Amino acid sequence: MSPVVTVIILVLALAATIALAILFLRKKSEAVKNSKFLNWVHDTVNFRSLLIDKILKVLYIFETCVCIIGGLIMFFYGFAYIRYTASITLGGLGLLILGPFVVRILFEMIMMFITLVQNSSDINKKMDQLINK
Repeated sequence: MSPVVTVIILVLALAATIALAILFLRKKSEAVKNSKFLNWVHDTVNFRSLLIDKILKVLYIFETCVCIIGGLIMFFYGFAYIRYTASITLGGLGLLILGPFVVRILFEMIMMFITLVQNSSDINKKMDQLINK
């Protein structure tokens, strides 16, 4: 990419950043409050709603499916080829049984921190409501 194109991209990105920061980083305007999409963008940019928990839940389901399908394929692949039967069959069985358990434990540890952040955010909102009454 040429240096001119790079400079144009950077200038346009800087202009868009300034415009979006002015629009979304201050208090909600009436236009933002009336539009569901702009309200969602405002909350996302200000980190009022977290996306990581939704992404992690989908990733957890994907990883569990990978363990189960991979374990089944390895298990039956070991029966098909006599030379590698024991190692592949046991590896597939281990992945099939232990894989989802290990994935669950790891994702629960990550989700504990996300839940902690969400709960403390909810407590802060409730405290602000009590103080401002």
